[in-house]
This record gives sequence, structure tokens and C-alpha cells, in this order.
Amino acid sequence: ISVQLRGQYEDLVEQFLSLKTNAERLHFHIHKYKQKWLQINDENRHLRIETKHLRDKIENFHRIHTKNDEQEIILGQLRKELNYESQTRLETQRTIEQLKYTLDETTFERNQLIKNITIAHEKIEKFEHDISEYTNENHLLQETIQKLEKQLHIQNESLEQNEQYYQEKV
Repeated sequence: ISVQLRGQYEDLVEQFLSLKTNAERLHFHIHKYKQKWLQINDENRHLRIETKHLRDKIENFHRIHTKNDEQEIILGQLRKELNYESQTRLETQRTIEQLKYTLDETTFERNQLIKNITIAHEKIEKFEHDISEYTNENHLLQETIQKLEKQLHIQNESLEQNEQYYQEKV
């Protein structure tokens, strides 16, 4: 009986060490998940901030675009006045040249802003895609943790039952 109890005791110790190793491994995976979750939250916060900045840039583009439209209207009015007022032609010509220069600068800025908005939209789409991927990964990690916690709970119950059985035998 002593040999049999000794064998059972050694089996229980072996099972306990196996469970302890699994519990340590599970604890390690949970710790890694928490780190990943914090990293994803930080990245999501950064993406939201970046998205807000990009939206602000889009609003600025719309303001500049409106200003450009206003300048184009002014240029058209000046061209009409040029036809009616031949005696002020030189002064009007200077004004038109200044407005053309401003229009060219504004058009260049507008083109640059359109290019920047296109890039911003691409970044926003990428950020939204990344957020979706991080959310899916987070969900999978949550499911994995729940499964591992269930397994740990089952193993703990089994260990407790084995300990009770051993205590009853002893």
C-alpha cells in the first residue's frame, strides 16, 4: 500500500508540476496579450489623432479652395472692366498681372493641397483598415484568453479533486 500510495503521490506531484507549467505559460500569454492590447490602444489613439489632423487639413483645403474661387471671380470682373475702361488700361493691366500671379500661387497651393488630401485619404483608409485588423486581432486574443482561462479552471478543479482524493486516501 505504501508503494502504491507513493506512486500515486509521485503521479500527483508530476500532474501538479505539469499544471504549474501550464499555468505559468498561460500567465505568460495573458501578460503578452495585455501588452499587445495596450499597444493596440495606443496605436488606435494615435490613429484617431492623426485622422483628426488630416480632417483639419481637409477643412483648410476647403477654405483655400473657396478663397481661390473668390479670386477667380474677381479676376473675371477685372477683365470686364478692362474692356470698358481703356484710359485706365495700364493700371488695370498691372492689377491683372498681380492677380494672375496670385491665382498661379493659389492654383499651385490648391494642387498641392489636392495632392495632400489624396495622400491623406489614402492614409485614412489605411488607418481604418489597420484599426479593423487590430480590432479583429483583439477579438481573437480575447477568445483565446477565455479558452485558456476555462482550461486553467478545469485543470484547477481536477487538481483540487485529486488533492481531495489523496487526502481521503491518506
